[in-house]
Amino acid sequence: MERKKIYIVLTSTRTILARAIKLCAKETYNHVSISLDKELNEMYCFGRRSPRNPFIAGFIKEDWDKGFYAVYKNIPCLVYECEVDDEVYNNIKGIIEYFYSNKFSYKFNIIGLVGNGIGLDIQRKNRYYCAEFLSYLFEESGFYSFNEAHTRRRPMDYKEFLNSKLIYNGYISEYKHKCEQLI
Repeated sequence: MERKKIYIVLTSTRTILARAIKLCAKETYNHVSISLDKELNEMYCFGRRSPRNPFIAGFIKEDWDKGFYAVYKNIPCLVYECEVDDEVYNNIKGIIEYFYSNKFSYKFNIIGLVGNGIGLDIQRKNRYYCAEFLSYLFEESGFYSFNEAHTRRRPMDYKEFLNSKLIYNGYISEYKHKCEQLI
């Protein structure tokens, strides 16, 4: 069976919300995204739709020219490469495509994120925060089923996840620059 790769990207943003998450969770990385390619051109998450407005958030494809990472430079990141079988990759891709084609139907789950910080699991229809979405994506695609006793998800849950290997540790803008030089 053919194997494909997905990329789990952990970042340590410096927004007010991110600093609050970092303080409560006591973890270095406070955001997680998934990419379908090594260059991170197909990177998706639940985050800000407008880089300077934290109140407009939902499902997004990262826009490297105008999005969050174009505005906020020098964001520390970890990039993990994870092999999946062809069926799981296609399932992941299909779910992402569905979310993207219906992106305005999905909102950011700020209540769930705050609840997570105080030990509560608050799930809301069509609302996710970054780590909650990855949990949903991995379960629905058949990639991984999380222990139901541990439903609250945090970005650091995806550090060294399953068979993933760390391929980069540094600033996300430098990673993108290195990838562009290789093309």
